[in-house]
Amino acid sequence: MQLQFEKMESLVPVPTPPKASQSMTLGWVWLIGSASLLCLIAGRRVCFWFCSLRFKRVNCPQLRERLETVARRLDVKSRIDLRISHRLTTPAAYGLMRLTVGLPEDFESENSVERQEALLAHELAHLRAGDPWWHLGADLLTAALWWQPLVWWIAGSIKSASESAADEASLCVENGPEALAECLVEFGKRLTPRSAASAIGMAGSGYTSRLGQRVEALLDMAGGAEPIKPTFRQTLIRIGGAVLLARVGLTMVACCAPRSVGNAETPLAMTREAIAAQHPAAEIVVAAAPEPRERIDTAPAKKSSEN
Repeated sequence: MQLQFEKMESLVPVPTPPKASQSMTLGWVWLIGSASLLCLIAGRRVCFWFCSLRFKRVNCPQLRERLETVARRLDVKSRIDLRISHRLTTPAAYGLMRLTVGLPEDFESENSVERQEALLAHELAHLRAGDPWWHLGADLLTAALWWQPLVWWIAGSIKSASESAADEASLCVENGPEALAECLVEFGKRLTPRSAASAIGMAGSGYTSRLGQRVEALLDMAGGAEPIKPTFRQTLIRIGGAVLLARVGLTMVACCAPRSVGNAETPLAMTREAIAAQHPAAEIVVAAAPEPRERIDTAPAKKSSEN
């Protein structure tokens, strides 16, 4: 009888142990992707920082006076450093601690006084709003949650909103929106000489590219139209977008993580339960999350032999 029982037991398929945890694999993919993006972001910023060390200080008193005049109109109280370099194709505002405006070498010779003031107002508006910090935060958030398409969209929206707000600063200059629109068209041709005609879609229902939309908004402001997006609203969008992205990322990670490892409950599982307790709508997401498989004990059971 015992031999028949052992024969029947050998015919029962023994469950194979599960493979390596998929969450561990996804975690490594997430980490490698974030590390790669962080290296790319850091490399670009370090290269620009080394190049900026060779930028020359502007000694022209007229240009310095224009910068101070526009800064007073925009109520910029911070000290702004003014640099010039042949490496720059367009004006640029940069610096996290030392606020700096970089200008191309032909800035004075290629632009009239109105265009110079409009461009300076645009760059000063970036520094006044703290856009270098916002752009850095958007890049870091994108690197942390690179797998989430919503992150890329909101990061692009933050940068687009900062450009729109800086364009509105040209209103402090006489004929500033028109002058800035002319500069944008020229910069577009200079940056993409082969596709200058396609950079701005002038046929059909209006401009299709982002540069064309900015030019169209500037022309509307020059015609007396009010700015489309107030700066206060853009600030709320930035803060709300950052908080929303952090919350979405935390919720998705908590919902996809296993509830326990062995007999111990994981911190992410406790986070998932806390989110579901605070937000009833999140219970649907938590309930839809796949349950982890129970660990199969493959050790042979001890058999009691009857004497």
